[in-house]
Amino acid sequence: MRIIAGEFRSRKLQSPPEKSETRPIPDRVKESLFSILRGHFEGVGVLDAFAGTGSVGLEAISRGASFCTFIERDRAVARVLEQNIRTLGCQDRCEVVVGDALAASSLARVYERVHVAFFDPPYAVVENALGWRRVRDQLTRALGMLDEGGYLVHRTPWPFTHLLNDSADDGGGRAVRTGRATRQEAEAEPAPAELSIDLSDPAAEAALEAFEAQLSQIMRGPAREDVDLRLPGAVGPETHVYRHTAIHLYQASRGV
Repeated sequence: MRIIAGEFRSRKLQSPPEKSETRPIPDRVKESLFSILRGHFEGVGVLDAFAGTGSVGLEAISRGASFCTFIERDRAVARVLEQNIRTLGCQDRCEVVVGDALAASSLARVYERVHVAFFDPPYAVVENALGWRRVRDQLTRALGMLDEGGYLVHRTPWPFTHLLNDSADDGGGRAVRTGRATRQEAEAEPAPAELSIDLSDPAAEAALEAFEAQLSQIMRGPAREDVDLRLPGAVGPETHVYRHTAIHLYQASRGV
């Protein structure tokens, strides 16, 4: 990882520890994001939530941001982030909050309004309905922290879909139901009776066609639906897709 432009251009950043779940943003995606928001970093405050080792927030500092608050829950990763800040010598412009970026207490550590708030939650959290609900609620709170004309940026996998009727784990490790029978449940089910259909009966033939269509859908995999990325009180999202990842930009709707 490296700083792309600005005061610390081409300076290398220390990578996350081995086996860390941190997923650094690819340089090409980061470069595109900062090109889209060109001119929006000089002299402003920035929030880097789910910061990892600080690639986005430190890029913003390099490009003129006056201050960045980083939120990172993994203590080992946060230590690497702090080392990167010391290596660049910008401790006076940075604060590292070791905590859950989805907790209200973490956002409370951001003392002033920010112009750009970047959220990059783990894909495992946003790829189920309950986890996405937590993230969406926190994104909505973060909208209220933006200054006039500020941007909220959120990164997701792409395509961004959920299983239909998903009630999956919210990322906190709680057991969930996904609509699939367990092996024990399947073994407890009585064996189906032998199927006998009179195809001379038009109603029976239609029923068979419907069954075959349903079976074909099952064979293709679980039904999924696109996630509604709209946020209450926000204009957007403006979505930019980069193969298997996407960034979504919002602004607060001050009239709401």
